Amino acid sequence: MLNSIVEISEIKNINQYNFMKIVSLNIILASAYLVFGSLSFAASVEYGNVTSVLFAPEGIALAFFILFGPRVAFGVILGQMILSYYSGPSILGGLGIGIFNALEGILGGYLFHRLKLSKSFDRPKDVIVFISIVFFILQPISATFGVLILFAVSSIPAETFGWFGQFWLEHGIQKPLASLDLVANAWISWWIGNSLGQLIFAPLVLAWVCTQKRFTKPSLFDLAIFIASIIFFYYIFQLDLEKGSILILVFSYPLVLWIGRLGIKSITTMNLLISLVIVYIASTGYAFMENLSASDRVFYASLAISSLSLSSLFIYSLLSERNIFINQLQELANKDPLTQADNRRYFM
Repeated sequence: MLNSIVEISEIKNINQYNFMKIVSLNIILASAYLVFGSLSFAASVEYGNVTSVLFAPEGIALAFFILFGPRVAFGVILGQMILSYYSGPSILGGLGIGIFNALEGILGGYLFHRLKLSKSFDRPKDVIVFISIVFFILQPISATFGVLILFAVSSIPAETFGWFGQFWLEHGIQKPLASLDLVANAWISWWIGNSLGQLIFAPLVLAWVCTQKRFTKPSLFDLAIFIASIIFFYYIFQLDLEKGSILILVFSYPLVLWIGRLGIKSITTMNLLISLVIVYIASTGYAFMENLSASDRVFYASLAISSLSLSSLFIYSLLSERNIFINQLQELANKDPLTQADNRRYFM
């Protein structure tokens, strides 16, 4: 009898601990969604509708769904609703967007585990499949339902909800889509911003939370190359539009090759830093981007961020898989296949 009481007490303590853990995870995710969402929206605002080059909360949320599963869905919904009160669409729109973003994140976590992708992205297959999931499955869902919700909310009169209508429908700097003509551009901006957010931030969070390998510190020679590249890019930006936009992509790839040989923590961190610089340049219209429209600046920034980050991740996965194969060959050459004891070749 006493043992049964003790077991029941232990079960209650475990359940209480699990409940508090889930609540804490949702609060952390909602807070991250609000903070990084506000920073993303601050980067570019055009004609009352936000054009985001890099929407960070989507990547953080996807990493949470991969790590913790559907239990963190409420954090996305809550974070999106609070974000919508200050800088997104209306709170009603935020509720709808949050629900579909949560469903999209649950699907992303399921596909990640179902297809047995590695959290360290150490195989080319992991990188290719992850990119395909983000660009062709998750974000088409998010963008489609997101713009439809913005369009639907714009057709609801505030008087429908009485005194509550203004609070429920009319907050935030991002206005609902007033006509179908705006849907296509909004869909493309949504798809690009959220896709790049997941591409940059999801591997970053997974690398630092899950990967046991230490952070690869760059050597002095590596740092010199990186600083020289930044100075070189600065002078490229002083050129005209056609030369500058092409040369930036051409001379960025040596930097990508340098980043790609480092560990996954170094790569994802450097991708983030480079992306932030590109977003800053695009949002301020620096140098050759000065005379471009916001949509054109988004295009150039998105092209640069996606090409650099995808290339560095893919190069890292190739080198990592090569090292895995080398270690396997060394083990086959140096160990007896039956007893797994070191053989003569090992001692030689």
